[in-house]
Amino acid sequence: MVKISWTSLAQNHLQEIEGYIAAQSAGMDIKGHSSKAKGELTIKQGKISGKIILTAHAAGKHAAYEWQQSADNTAWADCNPHVTTEAKNTISGLILGTVYYFRFKTVLPKKTGKAPAPKTAAQGENWSQSVKIIVT
Repeated sequence: MVKISWTSLAQNHLQEIEGYIAAQSAGMDIKGHSSKAKGELTIKQGKISGKIILTAHAAGKHAAYEWQQSADNTAWADCNPHVTTEAKNTISGLILGTVYYFRFKTVLPKKTGKAPAPKTAAQGENWSQSVKIIVT
């Protein structure tokens, strides 16, 4: 007969969850796990130090994307490149150990007639919520 300690099982499960949360908070991917909801804007560290990759929620094949960065989440400056035709932008030359904030806005072709007000950055007109990263 096998004895199971429920306290031991619960502690092991709690440690697994804490490790998962710590890894996700550090921006690490966990093999076999995926986020259930993708945000409007995601950031990944590049393979080269001082480089990051921004990925926006795609708005369609005729959309363009404007990108901005900030050191304090208040004063915004255009990224280089400022506009892309893909929902992705690679930013390099960033200072290691520095906190940066990024956001994007979708630029859609003008349509004739009235369109409803956009609700998200992926639908155009509005800036996305900013996303923070510490460059490594």
